[in-house]
Amino acid sequence: MKHLFLVRHGNYDSRQGEYHLSQGGKLEMERLSTAILQRVSPDLYLLSSSENVAIESARVLAEKFGIKDIQEAVELWSGNPQGAPTGANISGNPLLVQKLVESVDEKDSIILVSHKEIGERYPTYFSREKMKMDFRLPALEKGRAFHFDLEKKAYELIP
Repeated sequence: MKHLFLVRHGNYDSRQGEYHLSQGGKLEMERLSTAILQRVSPDLYLLSSSENVAIESARVLAEKFGIKDIQEAVELWSGNPQGAPTGANISGNPLLVQKLVESVDEKDSIILVSHKEIGERYPTYFSREKMKMDFRLPALEKGRAFHFDLEKKAYELIP
């Protein structure tokens, strides 16, 4: 793996008791997809939580990248346990996310679409354990992503 992107789903609203990506959230994902494509080739592997707003965010990215299949991963589902699939990573345990990444790390570029808890915990874990940077990264906000460039041993927050 040369590039890892951790994306937090876009902003959302509630319709009939279900959460869906808002128009603003769709725009956030479109901007993010453009920013990601400026950093890597469109040959990407995309994994997402199966929760509505994450999958809808991943679909916006997938369309821009020309990806037909979005792989869903319970390791990327965190937060609200109500309706969570069996094995969901409710607390955002970074070790579960890392195990998932290692299972597909033969790919050049990997994009993970997830939630608040993983966006708070995994970036610092990854930067410390895999990139040997000894500092805490900020929590990932909705509609943003961390890009880890493993060749340059650098990271950035986008957009």
